Amino acid sequence: MAIINKINTRSMLVKRGILDTSAPNCPICLVEEEMVDHLFIHCYKHWLIWSKIINWCGLAWCCPRNLANLFSQWDSLVYEKFQKKAWVMLFFFVAWSMWLLRNDVIFKQKIPNYDTLFFLIVT
Repeated sequence: MAIINKINTRSMLVKRGILDTSAPNCPICLVEEEMVDHLFIHCYKHWLIWSKIINWCGLAWCCPRNLANLFSQWDSLVYEKFQKKAWVMLFFFVAWSMWLLRNDVIFKQKIPNYDTLFFLIVT
């Protein structure tokens, strides 16, 4: 759903009238409006997670404009059948982990621990 921009970010909830217009900012960085592409890619702390994962895999990347472009780039980096399945699964695991972390920050007032998040993802 995130790839097609159909998740309930704060920005989307403000547009629908569910949240007050003073509450659209990203709960992670508190600087920019929480939209799908910001939350999953352009929020500095989440961008660092993607960068650490890609560096950990021995690859280099250029930060794409949106999540759909990231998925397209990601999908084209591996060609062997079994590796490709694991690689695509890693993409979704990273995105899902970021979404869960975001929800913990909003609904449980947890402080994000990015070292733990990275460790969870790579293990």
